[in-house]
Amino acid sequence: MTTLIYSIHEFAALSGITEYNLRYFDKIGLLPAQRDTNGYRVYHQRQIASAQMVVTLQNARLSNAQIKTLLKDYTSRHSLAMLKQTQQQLTAYINTLHNAQSFIAGQISQLETLHIINNQLDTPFTEENKSELVGVISLGTQHIGDFFQRVSEFNAPPNWYLHHRYGFLLAEKDIQSKSYPLDKFYCTEPSIIDHRSQYLSAGRYISQYCSGSLENNQKVWSFVQHIRQNGYRIQGDILIENVSGPAVQTKKSDFLIKIMVPIN
Repeated sequence: MTTLIYSIHEFAALSGITEYNLRYFDKIGLLPAQRDTNGYRVYHQRQIASAQMVVTLQNARLSNAQIKTLLKDYTSRHSLAMLKQTQQQLTAYINTLHNAQSFIAGQISQLETLHIINNQLDTPFTEENKSELVGVISLGTQHIGDFFQRVSEFNAPPNWYLHHRYGFLLAEKDIQSKSYPLDKFYCTEPSIIDHRSQYLSAGRYISQYCSGSLENNQKVWSFVQHIRQNGYRIQGDILIENVSGPAVQTKKSDFLIKIMVPIN
């Protein structure tokens, strides 16, 4: 049977390896070329399989030196052990990529939502909210950082606030024109739900997105006054919830929150 011989240009097209890399692989002995009578590099048909293996092992994050060692004695126990170790490392890396992909998908969704919200700021709307189980922390403090510290004490991951809803429950009587107490913090982080759980009330809410932080945001008072003036009766705790904060903004004036007022 006739063995096919390929020029470096032809072999590059067949293998998917650039001519530049083929010359380099030849130089380091990873994929040696033969020479024709004119001194030009040529490749045999049987080297196509070797070239494909080199590309695949590079994709598996092996170095050229490791690949050269592997191919030199491919059937040895050392090669088998190297491949098993590489498989374990790839599995871990794939899991890392899946987590990164999931995080990026969540961020894309959040940013798309933020673009919509920015066009709806300070515009009241009515919504029907379902009951939802949350964890609740009560502290006698005016510093929101104390609540984050408390969450961390329950072994929540440091970046829990990037993946879970959180905010404050406010009694109508406690909301003043320039302040309100930060007594009752809620979030959907599982360790806090396990610590002390509570259901957010289901039903009809008048809600509004606005700028500013969760602490003493004067727009909360203004919004509550607007609801009262329109003849609605407030039924239960008022929710102020983080929409975007320290993760993406640096100034509190650029933060976004959502105010949700339950009505009859």
